[in-house]
Amino acid sequence: MENVFKFSTNLKNEKDIMSLVNGVFELGTRLELCKVDLCKTATAISELATNLVKYAENGKVAVCATLEQDYALVEVESIDDGPGIPDIAKAMSEHYSSGTSLGVGLPAIKRLSDSFEIESSTRGTVIKITKRIGRSND
Repeated sequence: MENVFKFSTNLKNEKDIMSLVNGVFELGTRLELCKVDLCKTATAISELATNLVKYAENGKVAVCATLEQDYALVEVESIDDGPGIPDIAKAMSEHYSSGTSLGVGLPAIKRLSDSFEIESSTRGTVIKITKRIGRSND
């Protein structure tokens, strides 16, 4: 029997980002997940959430952790209502920013994840990532 833990958060400001990241850490601690991979996943989620607050409208992040015997599969979906990413290839290149940031967010999210999918149009953007996180032995 698998255990599934889900939560989602609408994001409007930095306080919402912190609540989301804290929720991820609390879940990971409760599930006794490897701290290093948990930090990588929380960083990716923080980057997704920050992008939603900075650039999107009506942003939401949903997190689902499916617990197996030796690991948890964490699936994250970031959804917004626009304005979309006009050139995904450019947005995925290192140091490109449509704003004033360093332009490392989306490429870092991809590197920190086991899988990464992105779809975008003028109606919004959906980013899905997954990360397999081992159970901690300590």
